[in-house]
Parts: sequence; structure tokens; C-alpha cells
Amino acid sequence: MKVEAGTIVTARVERRASFGYFLSVDGQDVLLHEREAEKEWEVGAEVEVFLYHDHQDRLAATRCKPYIVLGEFGWLEVKDASRIGVFLDNGIQKELLLPADQLPVAKSRWPRLGDRVYVQLEHDRQGRMLAVLGREEDLAQVAEPATRDLANKDITGYIYKTIAIGAFLLTEGQHLAFIHKDEADEPLRLGQRMSGRVTTNRDDG
Repeated sequence: MKVEAGTIVTARVERRASFGYFLSVDGQDVLLHEREAEKEWEVGAEVEVFLYHDHQDRLAATRCKPYIVLGEFGWLEVKDASRIGVFLDNGIQKELLLPADQLPVAKSRWPRLGDRVYVQLEHDRQGRMLAVLGREEDLAQVAEPATRDLANKDITGYIYKTIAIGAFLLTEGQHLAFIHKDEADEPLRLGQRMSGRVTTNRDDG
């Protein structure tokens, strides 16, 4: 078994330390910090954990369940931002980076605190976890065709892509929608939660 960050594995407790447990994952030592352990284990016990890189780039383990694992998609909430990108809540202590090269060129269109973005959990070249924005073809796999009775109905959704003339969003009803910038009452940004009224339903749904 290849030891990879972003995966859930069953590990064996090898030894106890004052600050946590050292687990064996395919023969490799991985630390489960004491604050990540909700109870005590004996040496030899098997523990299901999620693997990630800690702030010192060491492979570590947590008992917290992530919202998405390696290769999966999900809507994650923005918790912080910096010049290198935005940081997302994936259900564990360490936040997940969505790099700047995945974001709009104009920083005014970047997601803000509390916004939600549709991403996939992937690795960088060093094997560290990062988020990659979902593409239109990825959204199309989870979207449902809109029906004619949605005309003039109010909808709510999150923006997954911005372009010069407007933005695309996935509604809470799992429909793909577009809003022109002239129809919005504020600048449009990635991850923004929006409500609006359906004016046109295209033939392709």
C-alpha cells in the first residue's frame, strides 16, 4: 500500500509517546498527536485515520473525518485568504489550500470568508494536499436538467466560475445557471452565494 496524504487508512499503534502515538502505515512511522486521539489505545491496536502533512511537512494522522478525500469533489467553506490563495475547511485541523493559480486573475473576484467553492482534493508535485477547482464537466456530472416550471421561480446557488460578462452557478436544486453582470446588484465573485429569479430556461436544461 502506498502511503499518501489525503487517504483514510487503518494503521497499527507501534508505540506511545508523551505527545501522542506513533502509528505504522505500510512500515512508515506516522504521528497521531495526542490532541487528535479521542481515547487511549494499546500497542498493537488498529486505528482508522486520515493522513495529511502537518505544518512542518511531516506525514501525520488525524481521527477527524475529512469532508473529501483524495480524488473526491465537494463544496468547502473558505476560512482564510493570503497572497498564495485561499484556505478551505476540510473537516480537519489543517486547512486545505486552493492556490492562487486556480483563482480569477482579479483578486476582487476571489472567494471571501464564508464563501463555498467546489473543489477536488489532489496532490502537488511534492505529494502535499491541495484543492483544485471543479471544471464545468465535473459540475455537469452532478447537475440536474432544469424543468420548464422553474421559469420565474426564485433560486439560490453558489458561483463556480466567473467570466467578463457574468458568472455560472450551481443551484441548491443542482441546476446549472448563468447570471449576467448587468442583472446582478453587486460585483460577482467565485464561491459567492446568490439568490435570483429564473428568466429563461434553455432548451438543454
